[in-house]
Amino acid sequence: MAAVNSTAENMTRIYMAGAYSGSNILQIFRNMQIGIAESTEILKAGMAPFCPWLDYQFFLHPGCNIDLETIRKYSIAWMEVSAAVKVVDNPANIDSKGLAEELEKARELGIPAFYRMDELKKWNSENI
Repeated sequence: MAAVNSTAENMTRIYMAGAYSGSNILQIFRNMQIGIAESTEILKAGMAPFCPWLDYQFFLHPGCNIDLETIRKYSIAWMEVSAAVKVVDNPANIDSKGLAEELEKARELGIPAFYRMDELKKWNSENI
């Protein structure tokens, strides 16, 4: 498990997890909106979130040849150095295979997962 206060000025690294894919583009945009908004709240609370809903930016320039497996590996590399996982509050999570895989990986790594912001904030304040 990564050290809790392993970032600049004691900003705890938090891996944000939750649904990204959806049955249509509007659901995907909604999942992104929810994930980015909650990641922003984590940042405003003084922690350093890894926000996978910003990954789309890699694909906005010509010549991007990144495949899905590379994106998954890159995400897990960030999880491995995170102190905790925050599962975003999103009803779409119930159908997310990716989220289930991420939570299993966090368990394997011994990284705690939080579903509620108040629990994460409390844990963070006790571990800085």
